[in-house]
Amino acid sequence: MMKRRYVITTTQIIYFFIVMTMVLISTQFHVESTDNMDFARHMMRIQYVGESDLSLSQFLFGDGHSFTTNISVKYCYAFNLITYLAGKYLKNYYIIVWLFILVDYSIIAYIGVDWWKEQKRKKVVTRVFEMLICFSLLPYIHAVSGLRSAIASCIMALALYKYLYKDERLIKVLFLTCIAVMFHPSILLAVPFAILAKKANRKLGLIISMCLRPLISLTARLLIHSSNPALYAIAFKYLQYTGEDGFRGTRFCYYGVIVICILVLFQYLILYFLKRKNRKKGFIQDKREYVFDFIAYYMIYTLSNIGDYELVMRQGYLLGALAPIITDMIFSKPYRTSRYIHIISWALNVMLYVIITYVSVKYVYRYGQFFV
Repeated sequence: MMKRRYVITTTQIIYFFIVMTMVLISTQFHVESTDNMDFARHMMRIQYVGESDLSLSQFLFGDGHSFTTNISVKYCYAFNLITYLAGKYLKNYYIIVWLFILVDYSIIAYIGVDWWKEQKRKKVVTRVFEMLICFSLLPYIHAVSGLRSAIASCIMALALYKYLYKDERLIKVLFLTCIAVMFHPSILLAVPFAILAKKANRKLGLIISMCLRPLISLTARLLIHSSNPALYAIAFKYLQYTGEDGFRGTRFCYYGVIVICILVLFQYLILYFLKRKNRKKGFIQDKREYVFDFIAYYMIYTLSNIGDYELVMRQGYLLGALAPIITDMIFSKPYRTSRYIHIISWALNVMLYVIITYVSVKYVYRYGQFFV
C-alpha cells in the first residue's frame, strides 16, 4: 500500500510566514505599568497571583476575582488558568502574549488555507485585502494587549467554521465554543446568528438580525436580576457596554468597523440577489452560503449597535478572524455575470480598500510606540 504524499502549497507557506511574522512582532511589544493598556493590568494581576499563596483551585473557583474589578473575569476559567500558571512559573510575562498571538493567527491561517484550497482562485489582490480586513477588524494591538477578546473571537471563528462550512459533529463545535466562552463570555452573542444562518430561511434570518438588538437588551435587563452570579455578570457587562458611561475610544477604528460592515453588506446583497436568480435557473446551493449568511447577520447586528463603542468594536474581532471568507465573498464569481454588476462591485471594493488601508495605517501610527 502506497503512502499518501503530503504536498506543501504556496498558500500554506505564505500563511506560515505571516503567522511567524506576527509572533516575531509580538516579541517587541512592551508596556509600562502606567500605560492605559489591558496588558499592563494583566501583568499586575499576574504579579499578584505570583505573590499570593492561593492554590490553583482557590484561584479558579474561590478568590481569583479579588485581583480584578472586572466582574466577568471570575468566569473566564481558561484565561485564569493561564494567568495562574504565568504568575507561578514565568519570569517573563510577555510569553503569554507570544502564545496568544501564535494561537490567534494559526487559527486564522487554518481557516484561510482550508477555505482557499477549495476555491482555487487566490490572487495577490485577495491576499492584500485579506490581511488588511483582518488587521482593520481584529486590530493587532488589541490581540497583543487585550488578549481575551481576540483569542475568544478566533476560537469561536473556528467553531463557526466547523459548524457552518465543515459540517462537523456538534460535540466538537460545542467543545470549541466552551473554550472560547472561558476566555470571554460575550462571544456567546455569535451563537444565535450561527443558528439562524444554518437553520432559518435567509429572509427570516435577515429580519431577525435587524430585530435582535432590542431582544438581547431586554434579556440582559432580565438577567441582571438573576440569582445566578455567572448570568448576572454577563448581563452586567453587557449593560455596562451599552450604558451612557460605557468606554469611548478612538474614532478611526470605531467608524472603520461601521464603514467596512456597510460596504461588505452591499456586496452581500448583490451576491444574494444574483444567487437567487441563478438558483431559479437550476444552480445547486453553495455550502459557502451558510458562512456568508452568518457574516451578513452578524454585521447587521454590529450596525444595530452604533452608538455603543464596545459592542461595535468587539463584534469586529470575530469578523476579522473570518477575513479569508469575507475576502472570498466580496470577490465571488457571480459578479462576473453582468458587466454593470461587475462595475458596481469593483467600485465597492475600491472604497473598501481605501478604508481598510487607512484604518490599518492609523493603527500602526497610533500604537507603533509600544513596539519600538
